[in-house]
Amino acid sequence: MKIKYLRLNDFRNYKSCRLAVETRLNVFLGQNAQGKTNLLEALYFLATARSPRTNSAGDMVKWERAEAGISAQLEGLAGTNEVGFVIGKDGRKKPYLNRKLQRRVSQLVGVLKAVFFMPDDLALIKGGPSERRSFLDAGLSQLTGAYLSRLSRYQRVVKQRNELLKKSTSGQVAPDEFRAWDEQLAEFGSLLTVARWQAVLSLARHAANAVKRISGECLEVRYRSSFLGELGPEDGSRLEELKSQAVRELARLLPADCRRGYTSLGPHADDLAVYLAGKELRSFGSQGQQRTAVVALKIAMCEYFHEVSGEYPLLLLDDVASELDERRRDYLLDCLDGGAQVFLTATEELSGNIRLKGASYYSVKDGRIEKLSPGL
Repeated sequence: MKIKYLRLNDFRNYKSCRLAVETRLNVFLGQNAQGKTNLLEALYFLATARSPRTNSAGDMVKWERAEAGISAQLEGLAGTNEVGFVIGKDGRKKPYLNRKLQRRVSQLVGVLKAVFFMPDDLALIKGGPSERRSFLDAGLSQLTGAYLSRLSRYQRVVKQRNELLKKSTSGQVAPDEFRAWDEQLAEFGSLLTVARWQAVLSLARHAANAVKRISGECLEVRYRSSFLGELGPEDGSRLEELKSQAVRELARLLPADCRRGYTSLGPHADDLAVYLAGKELRSFGSQGQQRTAVVALKIAMCEYFHEVSGEYPLLLLDDVASELDERRRDYLLDCLDGGAQVFLTATEELSGNIRLKGASYYSVKDGRIEKLSPGL
Protein backbone atom coordinates (compact mmCIF):
# COMPACT_ATOMS: atom_id res chain seq x y z
CA MET A 1 0.00 0.00 0.00
CA LYS A 2 1.42 3.37 -1.03
CA ILE A 3 0.28 6.99 -0.93
CA LYS A 4 0.56 8.88 -4.24
CA TYR A 5 -0.46 12.30 -2.97
CA LEU A 6 -1.84 14.01 0.12
CA ARG A 7 -3.97 17.17 0.22
CA LEU A 8 -4.51 19.34 3.32
CA ASN A 9 -6.74 22.39 3.60
CA ASP A 10 -6.99 24.39 6.84
CA PHE A 11 -5.68 21.39 8.75
CA ARG A 12 -3.74 22.40 11.88
CA ASN A 13 -1.13 24.92 10.66
CA TYR A 14 -1.55 24.00 6.97
CA LYS A 15 -3.58 26.50 4.96
CA SER A 16 -3.27 24.62 1.67
CA CYS A 17 -0.91 21.81 0.79
CA ARG A 18 -0.64 19.24 -1.98
CA LEU A 19 2.17 16.75 -1.48
CA ALA A 20 3.08 14.41 -4.33
CA VAL A 21 4.76 11.26 -2.98
CA GLU A 22 7.07 9.48 -5.40
CA THR A 23 9.17 7.19 -3.17
CA ARG A 24 8.76 4.55 -0.50
CA LEU A 25 10.97 6.36 2.04
CA ASN A 26 10.06 9.96 2.85
CA VAL A 27 11.88 12.12 5.41
CA PHE A 28 10.49 15.43 6.65
CA LEU A 29 12.98 17.81 8.26
CA GLY A 30 12.30 20.93 10.28
CA GLN A 31 12.34 22.58 13.67
CA ASN A 32 9.67 21.85 16.27
CA ALA A 33 6.14 23.27 15.82
CA GLN A 34 6.48 23.65 12.04
CA GLY A 35 3.94 20.97 11.03
CA LYS A 36 5.88 17.71 10.74
CA THR A 37 3.77 15.79 13.26
CA ASN A 38 0.60 17.38 11.85
CA LEU A 39 1.39 15.75 8.51
CA LEU A 40 1.65 12.28 10.11
CA GLU A 41 -1.49 12.95 12.14
CA ALA A 42 -3.43 13.61 8.93
CA LEU A 43 -2.30 10.32 7.40
CA TYR A 44 -3.19 8.38 10.53
CA PHE A 45 -6.60 10.07 10.68
CA LEU A 46 -7.31 8.98 7.10
CA ALA A 47 -6.57 5.39 8.14
CA THR A 48 -8.46 5.27 11.45
CA ALA A 49 -10.81 8.30 11.57
CA ARG A 50 -9.13 9.11 14.89
CA SER A 51 -6.30 11.39 15.92
CA PRO A 52 -3.44 10.00 18.02
CA ARG A 53 -3.17 13.39 19.74
CA THR A 54 -6.68 14.60 20.58
CA ASN A 55 -10.15 13.19 21.26
CA SER A 56 -11.82 16.15 19.56
CA ALA A 57 -11.54 16.16 15.77
CA GLY A 58 -12.43 19.87 15.79
CA ASP A 59 -9.03 20.60 17.35
CA MET A 60 -7.44 19.75 13.99
CA VAL A 61 -9.23 22.59 12.17
CA LYS A 62 -7.02 25.62 11.56
CA TRP A 63 -7.61 28.53 13.90
CA GLU A 64 -10.58 30.73 12.89
CA ARG A 65 -11.64 28.33 10.12
CA ALA A 66 -14.97 26.52 10.01
CA GLU A 67 -13.72 23.22 8.63
CA ALA A 68 -10.66 21.31 7.43
CA GLY A 69 -10.20 18.96 4.52
CA ILE A 70 -7.78 16.07 4.12
CA SER A 71 -7.56 13.56 1.30
CA ALA A 72 -5.08 11.11 -0.18
CA GLN A 73 -4.82 8.92 -3.23
CA LEU A 74 -3.48 5.45 -2.52
CA GLU A 75 -2.57 2.36 -4.44
CA GLY A 76 -2.91 -1.12 -2.99
CA LEU A 77 -4.17 -4.60 -3.69
CA ALA A 78 -7.69 -3.17 -4.01
CA GLY A 79 -6.54 -0.81 -6.77
CA THR A 80 -6.42 2.99 -6.69
CA ASN A 81 -8.68 4.83 -4.26
CA GLU A 82 -9.03 8.31 -2.89
CA VAL A 83 -10.00 8.69 0.75
CA GLY A 84 -10.90 11.97 2.40
CA PHE A 85 -12.57 13.74 5.30
CA VAL A 86 -14.12 17.12 5.83
CA ILE A 87 -13.84 17.93 9.54
CA GLY A 88 -16.03 20.58 11.15
CA LYS A 89 -15.01 22.83 14.01
CA ASP A 90 -17.71 21.04 16.02
CA GLY A 91 -15.88 17.73 15.52
CA ARG A 92 -18.23 16.30 12.90
CA LYS A 93 -16.57 14.15 10.25
CA LYS A 94 -17.80 13.71 6.68
CA PRO A 95 -16.11 10.69 5.04
CA TYR A 96 -15.49 10.53 1.28
CA LEU A 97 -14.41 7.56 -0.80
CA ASN A 98 -13.47 8.38 -4.40
CA ARG A 99 -15.08 11.80 -3.81
CA LYS A 100 -18.46 10.31 -2.90
CA LEU A 101 -19.89 11.06 0.54
CA GLN A 102 -20.25 7.86 2.60
CA ARG A 103 -23.03 7.14 5.06
CA ARG A 104 -20.77 6.12 7.93
CA VAL A 105 -17.30 7.09 9.05
CA SER A 106 -16.52 3.40 9.64
CA GLN A 107 -16.72 2.79 5.88
CA LEU A 108 -13.35 4.55 5.47
CA VAL A 109 -11.53 2.89 8.37
CA GLY A 110 -8.90 0.52 6.98
CA VAL A 111 -9.14 1.56 3.32
CA LEU A 112 -5.80 3.19 4.07
CA LYS A 113 -3.81 1.35 6.74
CA ALA A 114 -1.18 2.89 9.01
CA VAL A 115 0.93 2.21 12.11
CA PHE A 116 2.13 5.27 14.06
CA PHE A 117 5.28 5.50 16.22
CA MET A 118 5.53 8.70 18.28
CA PRO A 119 7.46 9.88 21.36
CA ASP A 120 4.54 9.32 23.74
CA ASP A 121 4.40 5.62 22.82
CA LEU A 122 6.44 4.64 25.86
CA ALA A 123 2.99 4.64 27.51
CA LEU A 124 2.30 1.47 25.54
CA ILE A 125 4.46 -0.28 28.15
CA LYS A 126 4.47 2.09 31.13
CA GLY A 127 0.87 3.27 30.88
CA GLY A 128 -2.39 1.65 31.95
CA PRO A 129 -4.26 -1.21 30.25
CA SER A 130 -6.29 1.20 28.10
CA GLU A 131 -3.11 2.14 26.18
CA ARG A 132 -2.46 -1.47 25.22
CA ARG A 133 -6.11 -2.18 24.41
CA SER A 134 -6.14 0.87 22.12
CA PHE A 135 -3.02 -0.43 20.37
CA LEU A 136 -4.75 -3.73 19.61
CA ASP A 137 -8.09 -2.17 18.68
CA ALA A 138 -6.53 0.39 16.33
CA GLY A 139 -4.78 -2.37 14.41
CA LEU A 140 -7.64 -4.86 14.29
CA SER A 141 -10.21 -2.20 13.38
CA GLN A 142 -8.21 -1.31 10.26
CA LEU A 143 -7.91 -4.94 9.23
CA THR A 144 -11.54 -6.04 9.44
CA GLY A 145 -14.78 -4.10 9.36
CA ALA A 146 -16.35 -6.91 11.38
CA TYR A 147 -14.02 -6.23 14.31
CA LEU A 148 -14.74 -2.49 14.25
CA SER A 149 -18.50 -3.14 14.14
CA ARG A 150 -18.38 -5.63 17.01
CA LEU A 151 -16.19 -3.32 19.09
CA SER A 152 -18.62 -0.45 18.59
CA ARG A 153 -21.63 -2.60 19.49
CA TYR A 154 -19.84 -4.06 22.50
CA GLN A 155 -18.99 -0.59 23.81
CA ARG A 156 -22.63 0.47 23.49
CA VAL A 157 -23.77 -2.61 25.42
CA VAL A 158 -21.26 -1.94 28.22
CA LYS A 159 -22.51 1.64 28.44
CA GLN A 160 -26.16 0.54 28.66
CA ARG A 161 -25.38 -2.13 31.26
CA ASN A 162 -23.42 0.35 33.36
CA GLU A 163 -26.37 2.74 33.32
CA LEU A 164 -28.58 -0.07 34.61
CA LEU A 165 -26.04 -0.93 37.29
CA LYS A 166 -26.07 2.65 38.58
CA LYS A 167 -29.88 2.63 38.73
CA SER A 168 -29.93 -0.73 40.51
CA THR A 169 -28.33 0.75 43.63
CA SER A 170 -31.59 2.58 44.29
CA GLY A 171 -33.72 -0.50 43.59
CA GLN A 172 -35.04 0.73 40.25
CA VAL A 173 -33.88 -2.33 38.28
CA ALA A 174 -34.71 -6.00 38.77
CA PRO A 175 -31.92 -8.58 38.25
CA ASP A 176 -33.84 -10.15 35.33
CA GLU A 177 -33.42 -6.94 33.34
CA PHE A 178 -29.71 -7.65 33.02
CA ARG A 179 -30.17 -10.97 31.26
CA ALA A 180 -30.53 -9.59 27.71
CA TRP A 181 -27.58 -7.24 28.17
CA ASP A 182 -25.44 -10.05 29.57
CA GLU A 183 -26.19 -12.22 26.53
CA GLN A 184 -25.10 -9.44 24.16
CA LEU A 185 -22.07 -8.60 26.27
CA ALA A 186 -20.96 -12.24 26.23
CA GLU A 187 -21.61 -12.64 22.50
CA PHE A 188 -19.68 -9.60 21.31
CA GLY A 189 -17.11 -9.87 24.09
CA SER A 190 -16.20 -13.46 23.23
CA LEU A 191 -15.71 -12.54 19.56
CA LEU A 192 -13.44 -9.62 20.50
CA THR A 193 -11.45 -11.75 22.93
CA VAL A 194 -10.79 -14.47 20.35
CA ALA A 195 -9.79 -11.91 17.69
CA ARG A 196 -7.40 -10.14 20.06
CA TRP A 197 -5.89 -13.41 21.29
CA GLN A 198 -5.25 -14.58 17.73
CA ALA A 199 -3.61 -11.24 16.90
CA VAL A 200 -1.43 -11.38 20.00
CA LEU A 201 -0.12 -14.83 19.00
CA SER A 202 1.31 -13.27 15.84
CA LEU A 203 2.44 -10.05 17.53
CA ALA A 204 4.22 -12.01 20.23
CA ARG A 205 6.19 -14.03 17.68
CA HIS A 206 7.30 -11.02 15.63
CA ALA A 207 8.05 -8.86 18.68
CA ALA A 208 10.15 -11.61 20.27
CA ASN A 209 12.20 -11.92 17.08
CA ALA A 210 12.75 -8.15 16.99
CA VAL A 211 13.92 -7.94 20.61
CA LYS A 212 16.22 -10.91 20.08
CA ARG A 213 17.89 -9.06 17.22
CA ILE A 214 18.11 -5.73 19.05
CA SER A 215 19.33 -6.83 22.47
CA GLY A 216 19.50 -10.63 22.55
CA GLU A 217 16.88 -10.70 25.31
CA CYS A 218 13.77 -12.85 25.55
CA LEU A 219 10.43 -11.02 25.18
CA GLU A 220 7.07 -12.68 25.84
CA VAL A 221 3.65 -11.17 25.15
CA ARG A 222 0.40 -12.69 26.39
CA TYR A 223 -3.22 -11.61 26.29
CA ARG A 224 -4.53 -11.03 29.81
CA SER A 225 -8.27 -11.70 29.98
CA SER A 226 -10.26 -10.27 32.90
CA PHE A 227 -12.21 -13.54 32.81
CA LEU A 228 -9.70 -16.29 31.93
CA GLY A 229 -6.39 -14.80 33.03
CA GLU A 230 -3.30 -14.85 30.80
CA LEU A 231 -3.71 -16.62 27.48
CA GLY A 232 -0.83 -18.07 25.48
CA PRO A 233 -0.55 -20.21 22.33
CA GLU A 234 -1.72 -23.30 24.19
CA ASP A 235 -5.01 -21.79 25.38
CA GLY A 236 -7.19 -22.03 22.26
CA SER A 237 -9.36 -24.77 23.77
CA ARG A 238 -10.17 -22.51 26.73
CA LEU A 239 -11.94 -20.11 24.35
CA GLU A 240 -14.34 -22.65 22.82
CA GLU A 241 -17.05 -22.19 25.45
CA LEU A 242 -16.22 -18.58 26.25
CA LYS A 243 -19.66 -17.11 25.57
CA SER A 244 -21.63 -19.46 27.83
CA GLN A 245 -19.01 -19.20 30.56
CA ALA A 246 -19.09 -15.40 30.34
CA VAL A 247 -22.88 -15.32 30.76
CA ARG A 248 -22.61 -17.38 33.95
CA GLU A 249 -19.76 -15.27 35.30
CA LEU A 250 -21.57 -12.00 34.60
CA ALA A 251 -24.59 -13.30 36.53
CA ARG A 252 -22.36 -14.37 39.41
CA LEU A 253 -20.67 -10.97 39.58
CA LEU A 254 -23.91 -8.99 39.24
CA PRO A 255 -24.27 -8.14 42.97
CA ALA A 256 -20.66 -6.90 43.11
CA ASP A 257 -21.08 -4.95 39.87
CA CYS A 258 -24.22 -3.32 41.28
CA ARG A 259 -22.23 -2.12 44.27
CA ARG A 260 -19.43 -0.83 42.03
CA GLY A 261 -21.75 0.74 39.49
CA TYR A 262 -19.84 -0.63 36.48
CA THR A 263 -19.21 -3.89 34.59
CA SER A 264 -16.01 -5.48 35.86
CA LEU A 265 -15.71 -8.35 33.35
CA GLY A 266 -15.03 -8.29 29.63
CA PRO A 267 -12.65 -7.09 26.90
CA HIS A 268 -12.97 -3.49 28.13
CA ALA A 269 -11.09 -4.64 31.26
CA ASP A 270 -8.48 -6.82 29.51
CA ASP A 271 -4.78 -6.11 29.04
CA LEU A 272 -1.53 -7.19 27.38
CA ALA A 273 1.10 -8.77 29.62
CA VAL A 274 4.63 -8.04 28.39
CA TYR A 275 7.57 -9.86 29.97
CA LEU A 276 11.32 -9.56 29.46
CA ALA A 277 13.48 -12.37 30.83
CA GLY A 278 10.49 -13.57 32.85
CA LYS A 279 9.78 -10.24 34.58
CA GLU A 280 6.88 -7.95 33.78
CA LEU A 281 8.39 -5.13 31.77
CA ARG A 282 6.00 -2.43 32.97
CA SER A 283 7.21 -2.73 36.57
CA PHE A 284 10.75 -4.09 36.31
CA GLY A 285 12.19 -3.01 32.96
CA SER A 286 14.59 -0.14 32.37
CA GLN A 287 13.47 2.71 30.13
CA GLY A 288 15.77 1.41 27.40
CA GLN A 289 14.20 -2.05 27.61
CA GLN A 290 10.73 -0.54 27.53
CA ARG A 291 11.59 1.47 24.43
CA THR A 292 12.93 -1.68 22.80
CA ALA A 293 9.61 -3.41 23.45
CA VAL A 294 7.66 -0.49 21.97
CA VAL A 295 9.75 -0.58 18.78
CA ALA A 296 9.29 -4.36 18.61
CA LEU A 297 5.50 -4.17 19.04
CA LYS A 298 5.16 -1.52 16.33
CA ILE A 299 7.23 -3.59 13.90
CA ALA A 300 5.21 -6.67 14.89
CA MET A 301 1.96 -4.85 14.09
CA CYS A 302 3.28 -3.99 10.62
CA GLU A 303 4.12 -7.65 10.05
CA TYR A 304 0.68 -8.70 11.30
CA PHE A 305 -0.98 -6.33 8.82
CA HIS A 306 1.04 -7.99 6.07
CA GLU A 307 0.07 -11.49 7.23
CA VAL A 308 -3.64 -10.71 7.30
CA SER A 309 -4.10 -8.33 4.37
CA GLY A 310 -1.19 -9.25 2.10
CA GLU A 311 0.22 -5.72 2.15
CA TYR A 312 2.14 -3.54 4.57
CA PRO A 313 0.58 -0.46 6.17
CA LEU A 314 2.10 3.00 6.05
CA LEU A 315 4.71 3.32 8.79
CA LEU A 316 4.58 6.77 10.39
CA LEU A 317 7.66 7.55 12.50
CA ASP A 318 7.65 10.78 14.47
CA ASP A 319 11.00 12.03 15.79
CA VAL A 320 12.56 8.59 16.21
CA ALA A 321 16.11 9.91 15.86
CA SER A 322 15.85 11.85 19.13
CA GLU A 323 13.63 9.33 20.90
CA LEU A 324 15.74 6.18 20.43
CA ASP A 325 19.38 5.45 21.11
CA GLU A 326 21.62 4.57 18.17
CA ARG A 327 21.23 0.78 18.44
CA ARG A 328 17.44 0.82 18.57
CA ARG A 329 17.19 3.51 15.91
CA ASP A 330 19.52 1.61 13.57
CA TYR A 331 17.48 -1.57 13.98
CA LEU A 332 14.25 0.28 13.24
CA LEU A 333 15.76 1.95 10.19
CA ASP A 334 17.11 -1.41 8.99
CA CYS A 335 13.54 -2.69 9.07
CA LEU A 336 12.59 0.03 6.59
CA ASP A 337 14.15 -2.07 3.85
CA GLY A 338 10.88 -4.04 3.94
CA GLY A 339 7.75 -3.31 1.96
CA ALA A 340 6.17 -0.54 4.05
CA GLN A 341 6.00 3.01 2.75
CA VAL A 342 7.60 5.18 5.42
CA PHE A 343 6.97 8.78 6.50
CA LEU A 344 9.63 9.86 8.99
CA THR A 345 10.16 13.20 10.73
CA ALA A 346 13.28 14.65 12.32
CA THR A 347 14.71 17.99 13.37
CA GLU A 348 17.29 19.46 11.05
CA GLU A 349 20.03 19.03 13.66
CA LEU A 350 19.51 15.29 13.62
CA SER A 351 19.10 14.87 9.88
CA GLY A 352 22.66 13.62 9.41
CA ASN A 353 21.84 10.61 11.59
CA ILE A 354 19.10 9.30 9.33
CA ARG A 355 20.53 9.12 5.83
CA LEU A 356 18.38 6.60 3.99
CA LYS A 357 19.25 5.25 0.56
CA GLY A 358 16.65 6.13 -2.04
CA ALA A 359 14.69 8.44 0.27
CA SER A 360 13.04 11.71 -0.67
CA TYR A 361 13.72 14.61 1.68
CA TYR A 362 11.42 17.52 2.44
CA SER A 363 11.73 20.71 4.43
CA VAL A 364 8.75 21.65 6.63
CA LYS A 365 8.41 25.25 7.81
CA ASP A 366 5.34 27.19 8.95
CA GLY A 367 2.95 24.67 7.46
CA ARG A 368 4.68 24.60 4.07
CA ILE A 369 6.49 21.63 2.55
CA GLU A 370 9.31 21.94 0.05
CA LYS A 371 11.08 19.03 -1.60
CA LEU A 372 14.84 19.15 -1.14
CA SER A 373 17.47 18.23 -3.69
CA PRO A 374 19.00 14.73 -3.38
CA GLY A 375 22.38 16.11 -2.37
CA LEU A 376 21.32 18.18 0.65
